Amino acid sequence: MPKPVSLNSLAALAAVSEGQDYYLAGPEFTAADIDLIIYMDRMTILGLEDRFFAKARRPLLHEYLQRIEQRKSVKMLRAEIKKIVPYMFWTVVKSKIPFVTSVTVLGLAIGIETKLDDCDVINCDEFIFSFKNRHKIISHRSGGIALGYRKCLDKCIKTFDTECKFVYWFSVDKKVFDLDENIVFGIVYIPPVNTNYTSEEAFSEIDIEFQRFSQNSKYIVLLGDFNSRTANLPDFYEESSVDEFIVQHFTDQFDYTDVHILDNLNISRVRNTPDDVVNGFGRKLLEFCKSNKVFILNGRVGQDVNAKPTSRNNSVIDYVICTSHFLHT
Repeated sequence: MPKPVSLNSLAALAAVSEGQDYYLAGPEFTAADIDLIIYMDRMTILGLEDRFFAKARRPLLHEYLQRIEQRKSVKMLRAEIKKIVPYMFWTVVKSKIPFVTSVTVLGLAIGIETKLDDCDVINCDEFIFSFKNRHKIISHRSGGIALGYRKCLDKCIKTFDTECKFVYWFSVDKKVFDLDENIVFGIVYIPPVNTNYTSEEAFSEIDIEFQRFSQNSKYIVLLGDFNSRTANLPDFYEESSVDEFIVQHFTDQFDYTDVHILDNLNISRVRNTPDDVVNGFGRKLLEFCKSNKVFILNGRVGQDVNAKPTSRNNSVIDYVICTSHFLHT
């Protein structure tokens, strides 16, 4: 169960930087108020609070927001974030997979639900930010994906402007990881079902672009909020499921599944997970993994072998998935 945090501190954002779940408690605040408070805390850290004060129409909220800048926790957290992660975009803490931590240490920061448009500019002394905004200019911002990286990596990072609005692609030069090919990353945000911006074709659109990038690199990683619940159903085709059609169309069983690589690397075929629910997007994600021979890292590697939820109610909706070749790196 996520820990409640007081509304008179920035413990929530501190918890985010430490990889903890949190929620805000307080009967005098509505859900919309809480969203605004979290957003305002972020803006204050960036020094952009002035343009958002007009949204705080209720006296209680306005008084709270005016106090933010005076809190010691703001100044302390701002200094700390400059050292570690310049800006945390996640509404609640997202993926806790160790690989995400290593990416952050390397000098990359990813974000979803950034709620920015093309008029917004994020300035940071040490980081460069690029965005895939949902809208160019709009009064009510929503969605969005962001990438931040240290300026020293500028020549090693390349972003790609693609049509699919559910993924933001970038590559890291092969020299950074001492590999034979560049690594391609895709930051994913698929809105929840039954929302205005979701799409039943989200995975199909991502798949099309995945195929395009896989022609140039065998090292591909997708990470972010898929809003997919997969329980511990397999993300690969079992050898026992090889039927006559496969025998006729594939010369080698390994052309059909890479699950043997998990065995060779002593990685469990079965994912640990606290979430026993499977939703429609979850089934689509599993089919995506099977057809592209990519594996979910949640509940399999590093500290997440013991499996942690990535959202409320013990749900797992945020994932890191990768090609089998990346597992060898």
